[in-house]
Amino acid sequence: MPASTTRFGWLHQTSHFTALAMLACLSLAATGQGRARAQEGIDAILKIQRGGGGVAAAHAAAEKLIASGSGLESLLGKAGSANPVAKNWLLSIAQAVADRQPAGTTQAALERILANQAADGEVRYWALDRLAAGNTELREKLLDGRTEDSSLDIRFEAIQLVMKKLPSVESAKADEALKQKALVGYQQLLKAARQHVQVNAVADVLKELGVEVNRRQQFGFISNWQVVGPFDNRKEVGFDTVYKPEDEYARSNKVTEKGTYPGKGENSQVGWQPVSTDKPDGSIDLNPVFLNEKGAVVYAFTTIDSPADLDCQVRFGSPNANKIWVNGKPANVNNVYHTGSQIDQYVAPTQLKRGANTVLLKLCQNEQTEAWAQDFSFMVRFTDETGLAIPVTQAVGNPAQ
Repeated sequence: MPASTTRFGWLHQTSHFTALAMLACLSLAATGQGRARAQEGIDAILKIQRGGGGVAAAHAAAEKLIASGSGLESLLGKAGSANPVAKNWLLSIAQAVADRQPAGTTQAALERILANQAADGEVRYWALDRLAAGNTELREKLLDGRTEDSSLDIRFEAIQLVMKKLPSVESAKADEALKQKALVGYQQLLKAARQHVQVNAVADVLKELGVEVNRRQQFGFISNWQVVGPFDNRKEVGFDTVYKPEDEYARSNKVTEKGTYPGKGENSQVGWQPVSTDKPDGSIDLNPVFLNEKGAVVYAFTTIDSPADLDCQVRFGSPNANKIWVNGKPANVNNVYHTGSQIDQYVAPTQLKRGANTVLLKLCQNEQTEAWAQDFSFMVRFTDETGLAIPVTQAVGNPAQ
């Protein structure tokens, strides 16, 4: 009789199965405990703040996460929603964990992350870097077809790669077929590009090929405004002072076109006046309007029409201290002077409603006399979260109500 059919053989076999089951349960428990410890470690990293808060706990957590070989996708998934400091920590830990894992395991995880268009763009770009590992040919292969990628960094690099492969301006000018190929290619890239440096680079090439791009329209800058001022900002008192236009707007979501307000200086009365721009960067220069007034506050108001109810971003630039409201609600505040001005210098979430929407800016110029402290200007546009302009419209002329 085979041993397995004897009483003792059956007992031996049963004990073997029991042991396996117990080991499986212990393994599952250990895995569960490991996941819990890993989550505790990640939570400690997520609590770290700019300025050093939580660093000691984060260091201890990082060492444990690296030693335990915590799941790469779990680390990178949490990095996507972390604050900038915690994100850097988690990406560094993920780098160390990836270095210790088998290449095949790491590659599969990174490929899944890169393929996930809903994942954080910076994390996906990190995954692309890791996958390419300095291999130019592989990097170009990974970038192929990603000119409309959800990651703006990946999109930018993919567009640059396509630009290199399109016919040069010189060859396009010498051959009509190549010119048409270049025109089609660059016009497609213009629709895909988001970062202003790249938009301008594509527009420059199109201009050389005979196609003029309306850059102000491409970026969606608001070009027609009403402005009023100056109000007092000597010793920078004006930033927190609520002058009449601001109070009026806060109470009614509009401003009064007619009449005047008490302005800067004794017996001064100021009223709204129209300004507009046709500059490619959409900038409104306030110095010619207010005669280079120093120690001054100016308000700018406009009405725009949105094609739909939208969650969006208001993006603006100014070298001056500023506040901005959309539809009566504060959108952003920046009490800084003379930091330069550029497209999308400040970005803030906001909402537009279908139809008419109001926008109010408060712009503060201080009393500095240095040559680099004389600019008094602003530029504003509305976009989706990628920087694509929302096609708002304006009535030409006086936007005040």
